[in-house]
Formats: sequence, C-alpha cells, structure tokens
Amino acid sequence: VLVIGSGGREHAVAWKLAQSVQVSTVYVVPGNAGTRGFVNDISNDSNSSVINPQAKFRPPPPGIDIKDFANLSNWCHSSSVNLVFVGPEDPLSKGIADVLTEAGIAVFGPSRLASEIEWSKAFAKQFMKRHGIPTPDFVVCEDLAAIEAIAASLSSLPFKPLVAKASGLAAGKGVVVSDTPAEAIAAAKDLLKRCGGPVLLEARVDGPELSLIGFSDGERVSVLPPARDRKRRFDGDCGPNTGGMGAAAPCRLDSDRPFSPIASDQPTNKELLSRLERDFLQRAIDGLRAEGRRFVGALYAGLIRAGVDANGQDDFQALEFNCRLGDPETQALMPLVDCDLYQLCLDCVHGCLAPGPLPCQPSRVSLAAVLVQSPYPASCPGRYPVQGLDSFANQPGDPLLAFHAGTACDAAATASSGAQTVTAGGRVCNLVAVATGPAECRAALRAALGARRIRFLGVDWRRDIAGCVAGDQTGPVAQFQSGSSAYASSGVNVAEGDHLVDLIKPLCSLTCLTASSACLEGIGSFGAPYSLNNCSGDFLGHSPDPVLVSGVDGVGTKLLVAEAVNQWGGVGVDLVAMCVNDVLCRGARPLFFLDTYSCGRLDARVAAAVVAGISDGCLQAGCALVGGETAEMPGMYARDSSVDLIGCCVGIVDRSRMLPRLDQMAAGDPIVALLSSGLHSNGYSLARKMIRQLPDGYNSRVAYSTMTTFASSASGDGPPAGCPLSEELLTPTRIYVNQLGPLIRSGLITGLAHITGGGIIGNLPRCLPTHLGAYINLTAWQIPKLIRWLMHSAGMGIEEACCTFNCGIGMLIVTKQQWLASLLNRLPEAFVVGELVAKPGVNLIGQDSVSPLATMEYVLGGMPSATAAQPVALGVLISGTGTNLQALLDYSRQLGPSCPYRVALVISNVATAQGLQRATKAGVPTSVLSHKDYPGGRPEFDAALVEELRSKGVQLVAMAGFMRIVTRVLLDAFPGRVLNTHPSLLPAFKGAHAHRDVLASGVRVTGCTAHFVVPEVDAGPIVLQAPAPVLPGDSEEILQDRVKLLEHRLFPAAVAAVARGDCRFVAGPPADKCVWSCEPPSMAEFM
Repeated sequence: VLVIGSGGREHAVAWKLAQSVQVSTVYVVPGNAGTRGFVNDISNDSNSSVINPQAKFRPPPPGIDIKDFANLSNWCHSSSVNLVFVGPEDPLSKGIADVLTEAGIAVFGPSRLASEIEWSKAFAKQFMKRHGIPTPDFVVCEDLAAIEAIAASLSSLPFKPLVAKASGLAAGKGVVVSDTPAEAIAAAKDLLKRCGGPVLLEARVDGPELSLIGFSDGERVSVLPPARDRKRRFDGDCGPNTGGMGAAAPCRLDSDRPFSPIASDQPTNKELLSRLERDFLQRAIDGLRAEGRRFVGALYAGLIRAGVDANGQDDFQALEFNCRLGDPETQALMPLVDCDLYQLCLDCVHGCLAPGPLPCQPSRVSLAAVLVQSPYPASCPGRYPVQGLDSFANQPGDPLLAFHAGTACDAAATASSGAQTVTAGGRVCNLVAVATGPAECRAALRAALGARRIRFLGVDWRRDIAGCVAGDQTGPVAQFQSGSSAYASSGVNVAEGDHLVDLIKPLCSLTCLTASSACLEGIGSFGAPYSLNNCSGDFLGHSPDPVLVSGVDGVGTKLLVAEAVNQWGGVGVDLVAMCVNDVLCRGARPLFFLDTYSCGRLDARVAAAVVAGISDGCLQAGCALVGGETAEMPGMYARDSSVDLIGCCVGIVDRSRMLPRLDQMAAGDPIVALLSSGLHSNGYSLARKMIRQLPDGYNSRVAYSTMTTFASSASGDGPPAGCPLSEELLTPTRIYVNQLGPLIRSGLITGLAHITGGGIIGNLPRCLPTHLGAYINLTAWQIPKLIRWLMHSAGMGIEEACCTFNCGIGMLIVTKQQWLASLLNRLPEAFVVGELVAKPGVNLIGQDSVSPLATMEYVLGGMPSATAAQPVALGVLISGTGTNLQALLDYSRQLGPSCPYRVALVISNVATAQGLQRATKAGVPTSVLSHKDYPGGRPEFDAALVEELRSKGVQLVAMAGFMRIVTRVLLDAFPGRVLNTHPSLLPAFKGAHAHRDVLASGVRVTGCTAHFVVPEVDAGPIVLQAPAPVLPGDSEEILQDRVKLLEHRLFPAAVAAVARGDCRFVAGPPADKCVWSCEPPSMAEFM
C-alpha cells in the first residue's frame, strides 16, 4: 500500500491499514519520522502474537516525487502496489487519481472533477443549492466590481453577509468570520487580492460544529462516527484559527454541549446520524454522480447545528465539503474503527461497498490533542529534537497512541544512536487517548501531558482539551502550573526551571551528538566530563603538545534591544560567536561551550529561545553545549524581564599551530578582511541612545537596508529593506570557524583579529608584535549606512567610529604575500584592506572618503516598540457589545509583551452587556456597577467607578461604548488619563446621532476621532483621527459599520500612544491640548 501525505492523518491511516492481514508493506510518501520504517522493532516481543502495525512501514524510495504522477505510476507498477490512498486535497485537485486510475492502479481518492467539491467553494455552494443540501445563504463575487456592488446594495440582500471565503484552496487561511458587513466586505477584498477570485460572502451561522465523514464507492456511503474538532489556537476557543488543535469522537449530535465524546451506540445519536448521512453525504454522492462526477473516496461534511427548525428537529447546515479525511479528526477516529480498512478501501474502489455505519468498537470514545511548536500558527523554527515519541508502542488497543505530524529524521543521527526525530512543522504530533468515557480519556491525556512524555522546544497544547480548564486543579499540568511553595512565593519558580531543563536538554544533546563523541554525559550532572582522547580531529591530529584555549565573553547591551522588542533567538548565537571567534584567533578548534543565563524572573519560553540560539551557534561552530547555569535572582535587576548572558568556550590546538605566529610577521604583509553580519555585539550603548531619537525607535522602518555592506546583506540573507531597525540590530554575530579553520590548518594565516569592543583600531594590534603596526584603507569597502548615520547623530569622526564599531568588518586576517592568492582563492568573499608597517599603531587611509549620513530615510508607521517599563494597567468601561473592547484585546494579544498597555479590568453598567463575555473569555477581570444603584446620581456612581478602578491598579481608562457622561469625580482621579472615541471627525457632528447628522448634512467624508475626555461632551483634545467616505445610498447602519471598522484600528493605536508616553494631555489656559513627543501616525495607516 502507498499512502500519499506527510501529516498526522496519514500516519493514523497508515497505522490502520497496516493492521490488515492482507497488507505486507506500507509506504508513506513523503511521510514523516513516524512512517519511515525506523520503528520496526517496537514492541515486537517474541512472546507476543500481535505484530505492531508500524513494523510494516518502509522508508519511501529515494527521489520519488508525488508531484510527478507519471513516474509515481511507474514506481507503483514496478513495486506491485495494490492500493494508493491519497491523504491531502492538493494532489487530488491536480488529478493524481485520474492519472493513476488510467494506469490501472487502484486509488482511494476522487477524481479531479469530483474533488472540485473542495477545491472550489463557489462550485460547492452552487452544487448544494442545486441539490437541496441545506447551507447558509451566500453570494459569489467573481471580481472587485462584484464585491463593490454587494457593498452598495447590502440593504437589499436577503441575508447579512458576515463571512468571507476564498473559493480556491488557501491552506486553511481562506475564511474570515466578521462581526459587521463592512468587515466582511473588507475581508473579501483582501482575500481576492491574496488568493484570487472568485470569493464568497455568506451569512453567519453560530452553533456547535461537527465533522461527518463517509466512505463512498460512488453510489453508497458508509459513515464514520461523528467527530468534533477544535480550530482555535488557545484555550476557550480564543486566538487565531489553525489546522486543528484537537478532536473528539464520537460527539453528541443533539446538544450544544461542546467537545464531549459519547459512545456511538447512544439511541439519539444513531437516529440523528442516519438522517444526517441521508441529507448531506448521500445526497452529495447522488448529486455528484448525476453530474458525471462519480466520487470514490472519503467525503467530509463540515456541519453546524443552527438550532431547532419549525418541526422541532435539529437544524443542521453544511458549511463545506472536503474530498478527503479530516485532520485531526482522523487521528481520533482510526482507533475506533473495527474493520479492515484496506478491504474497505478496495470495496470503495471496486464499487461494492456495504452501506450504513462503519463497524466501530462499542462503548469506546477517543480524544486527540495536537502538540504544536510555539509560536504556531506563525512560522516555526524547524529541526529541533523531539523526545518521547518512541516510548509509545502504538499497538492496537493501547489506551494512548502517538501519531507523528510535523516531524522528520535528522540526517546528523548516527547508525549507532538511531535516527533522531526533529520538528518539521508547527503541528508536531498528536496524542490520542481511547477509553470507555470522556473522563477516562481526559485523565489519560492529562497524565501523559503533565508528565511531559513528549518534549521538544516550544511544546504547547490546548489544556482545555485534556480537561485542565479554569477551576480544574486535579491534573498534573494544573499542579505543575500552580507552583505553590514557600520558595515560589519568594520569587523563585523551581517548576519553571524544571520546565526549562525539559526544553533545552534535547538542544544540548543535539550539539553533543553532532560535535564530538568526547562528551561523556548529558546535562544535569555535577560537572560536564569531556574526553581529550576523543577530540583530536583535523585541528589537532596526533599532537605531542596539545594546548587548551579558553574564552569568556558576553553579549552586552544588545540584550536590552532584545528585551525591548521581545526577540531573543539571535542573542544566543551572539554569545557563542563572541567566545568561539576569540578562541579561533589563537588557532584553536572550539571543543565545548557553557553559558550562564541570569534573570530577574525566569520565563522558560524566553530562556529556551536563548538556549536554542546557543545550540544553533554551537552547531555552526562544531562544538558541544555541555552545560550551564540558570540563575533566577529576584531583586537583583531593575526589571524582572532583564536578562544577562555570559558564555565560556574551551578549544584545543597543537602548540606548533597556535596563533598569532609573531615571528613570521613582517612589514608589507597583507591584511585581509571578512565582512561582519551587522554591529555584532559591540557599540550598542551608543547605538541605542541614538536610535531612540527616531520617531519609532527600534521599530522605525528604514526605506533601504542600513546593512548594505554587511555580510548578511551582501549574501542576501540579511534583513530586507523596510524591515524594523530592531531586526537589523539583532542580526546574529557571524561565526568564522568553518571558513577559517581549513586555512589555519593549511598554514596560510599568521594572525587573526576578531573585531569586537574597541573596533578595528583597538583589536588589530592584539595579534601583532609590538614593533609592527598597520595601515587600513577605508576605501576598500563601503562603511554601512547605519554606522555613518550613527557617526552623524553622535557627532563622531571616522577614527572614533573605528574605535567603537566594527564598521562592517568582522575578522581581520594577517597572511604573507606569497600565500595571498591561495588564500583569496579559497576564501572568495575576503578582500585586502591593508598591510603591516614598521610603525606601531593603526593608521587609517582614505578618511575623507567616509561621509556621515545626516538622515535616515525611515518609513513611519511601524508597530510600536515595547517599553522597558511594565505595561500600563488599562481599565475599560463598557455598556454593550464591547467591539471596541475586543479591538483593544486583539491589539494587545497581537503585540504580546511589547504592548504598552494591558487590560486590567472591564467595568460595565449593564449586567447583560455582551462585552463582559468577551473579557471573561480573554481572562480579564470584570465588574458590574449599575448606575441605577446610586441615588446620589452621576458623582456618586463615578466615585464607585474610581474605587473599583483603583482597586485593580488601573492607571489609564478607556471608554469603549460606555453610555454614560462622566463627571469631574472620575476625571480628577485620572487627570489626562481618560480616553474615548467618537464616530465622526470632531469637532463636527458631536452628540449621540453622529451618523444621522452626517447623512442629513450631505457631506462626503466622515470618520472617527480618539480624544481625551473632559467634562464637556466630545470636546476633549484630539489624539488621533481617520477619515471614512460617505457613499451614495449609505444608510445609518452601513455608515456605522464602516466607521466602526475604522474605530477598531484607530482606538487601540491611540490608547497605546498615550500609554507609551508618545502623547500627553496638557491642561489650559488658554485651551486643553494634546502634545506629541514624536510624529504621530499618519491617518492613512488606519484607512
């Protein structure tokens, strides 16, 4: 059998297919680490009569390409493949089933025409309408003009469009659910631009969703138990949509209760399941056959329970159809299937499928949790070791199963140690519990996840799937997170330290495996033993006189840039580079590395990111990360978020090869340079001071790369033009071991100077004899624009710059004239910058050619940079739906730790306000204070507000749809710290009926205004404004939706600006005003 695909779904399918007595071999292409045939001996006990299904897995043939259908067909014939099972939709949409079927190969998967039910949502919706399959109302828009026409005629539509969908395949990013038609229209335009047309606008239906999957031979359907998945990234169905974070099966069909599996033999489920199979799956199969699109394969119906219809029956509608099994539903369903999957697929292919429910294990339920690598669903770093997956035997009937997804086998693994599993995607693996009830499933998952049986860098999962929700303090995860101990109360979190050790152990092990067999133990012991007998190598050979070389260094105030923007990965590489490059300057090969990580409060995710960078640096340098110290020291640093790093590298060299070889140096010897990748790790105190003068600081977006002549930009690997300055500042230091090691061994180098603190002038003399100096020709390379701008800003000349910064040079090489051609031939990027002279010191030639850069052509409007201070505590006052509150929460979540405010409290004067639910879902404390309970009127009510706000430490107040006029009682308590937004361009159209007044006046432009609050209504100083057009045919509702969308972008930016201190309220006389300390964002940013 050949299974096409590489995810958890394909691993689960292959596992089930391999259980058939008819199947001898299973290939999965391209596959993952769990399907490549390295687990043949797992649990194949000689006393056991049960053969592990994974023993039938075989590695895919080298060079096989699933996109080359013709060659794939030839291989299937030559390998006697009896069945091809196609997992993902992409090859089906390209016609893989058509090509293989034409070649006489049995394929479980529909033709390209039949699979159009997934790859064209426009076709699918029109198909459902033609064949009477219930689905939400919709309209298809072929182009921008069609979208504009819908926007202009919203009032005449029979439904309210709140969902925008791309018609084609969009890798899970083609659906946007909105709160207003204006948002949906904007989303449709964006999807049209990103994905092409057509796009769909749909009615929004709220309710529990379920996945109904059936196997079909083109006429009949055999249905799997209903399943329900979880798409949102975070607990409580918060955060962005994903490919799926977990699944439960079977699930209830007649209840709003979310995500609770029940036994499939429940009478209510059986009756309703039969109706859903008939109304959705069978009707779709019949319709496709009638249209000449015979469907052979797995048909997936994404259904939603919209309530109860007029006859009292559950009202289900189809949101979509897919032409394949669902992921992660398949991982939850396959352990429940109680039949020969191989024979079932053949029955579908040969047109002899028995209709009705598929045989499944009675009274069994399953629960699947997806383990992801943070920051999924954003792009995730790959190739990090995964530990623990091989501890799951995956025998049929096991209560816990583990299916690989985004994994791969590391080529660096040795035959003796076995293949190392590493991450290769955001969704790394699936942990599936099978039991007699949901409580038992959750308990099994909690035990495995709490014990951290599966470990890799950044491992995360949804705790609520395993039952560890708020108030559930029974599971190991909950106990781990509580951290309640006397030591913890003093500010030291031992559990967080243990968590960090779990995260970094694989990283250290990988460097030890790759670097040398001389590492005798892993981390965690007292001291790290290292065998010198096993570390000879090319640097040393069989040396009669080996010398150890040590180097200790840090990263300096570059760490403050990393802290400010919360980007930590690169500084670990910096730490290694600063040490190994120093050791390299003595001709030594780096052997092993140790680090010290000190902080005010330990955050395991930050520390793990740093150590991941250290591991990466060690891999580049070929040395082993053998251990280190993590010091959490409350009170030692000014801020809990502060971090300091110290590294130590030990290398080895034969005494005869040690550098510098001072006795071989003479006047006239050439000096060769290698470019740096950026500032490296020096000069940041001055650079930070100057960059803070820019309007957006670290987040100023420069119109060109400031690092033009740095090596990273020269090679095309550096930050591009237009990126935030922080990215350029945090570019990791270059490691020169692999480039210069062979030249040292060849004897072509007499001296090396690592250009660090002190610049070219301070470091070159360190590798020269006292009687020699050098001249450096500044015209040999172009000084980077960032350096030249810093020269101008600090008022320094080029000579001082060459004592402060590396000026674009990372390493200087001293060689002999007779070796120069050979050296440059073997090091093409190097170039001559000077030569040795008979006079001590460094003389700079061509100083007049270097001109300071007066201005940076930066682009305003970058994301606000984080402040080193703690975020401002924001209190939000609401009365209704809380959409502006949601905008504030979303803005904060998107920026993460760099957001200058945190929502500390939400107060409503209406107990039923929907915004309270939004706050609760986001984990924000709420309070209800009804103004009707205060007979003293507004002043008494405002006094109660002040007391409640102060009780939560609130420093800044945002009125987000708060339908009350506040008094001086509140304003005096928070002077110049109360903000509101108004749906017009103040001072025009004040009051509660702004949209009505705008339409009545006949103006063509309106907008919204964020302003400080003063006693007079809508009269406070303006912080930010943005315009919105008034279009012919606009109603108050349409205009309100358009302006509200604008408010959702503008109001959080205004609140952030005040919280960050970019603008402030200045009281009159003559008049109150808003004063900016930098240039405010352009109005165009919010349009």
